[in-house]
Amino acid sequence: MAPRGFLDLDFDTVEQLDIGEILRVIGHLGHRATVVKERRILKEKVVLYRIQIGRKGVGGVTIGIDVGLVRELPPHSRIIYRSAYGIPAFEALVARPEFILREKAEAFVRRSMRDLFDIYFLLGHILRGKCLPLKTQILNALRLVMKRDWVRGIEALLLRVSVPRLEEVYSLISSVREC
Repeated sequence: MAPRGFLDLDFDTVEQLDIGEILRVIGHLGHRATVVKERRILKEKVVLYRIQIGRKGVGGVTIGIDVGLVRELPPHSRIIYRSAYGIPAFEALVARPEFILREKAEAFVRRSMRDLFDIYFLLGHILRGKCLPLKTQILNALRLVMKRDWVRGIEALLLRVSVPRLEEVYSLISSVREC
């Protein structure tokens, strides 16, 4: 179970999807879903739909789903996904942690605290200190982060863990090699 509070699922496809069918399946599972955005360009993919399940501010979980059209799928593994939210288990292709780490590194260089926490979590718990893409740029950006901004920017997103000290994040990132 991930420690962050906002659930954001990103799906990539190499062919057009029937959004009506996606919404019907989600509805059949007992969830209310709405399309909150359509068609935007993001880096090398076109995000076809941003779907929101649940409602903000009602005490439930809001799940954001991005469905993107890509030329080819990223490096991935096949898993059986088991949800804590009553969704029946299904087989899925999941991007490899090293690929996700690269995307998070690129996003943090653009200054997203949530992506910095994800880098910290991936290096400390999933990839266990493997190499970090863009390490030098990340350390340079990290030096500009103020402690109060770190705590404010991340504490509301964490569910089951306390906010790691900024020095701890810096130490972990400093200890891995750049790749």
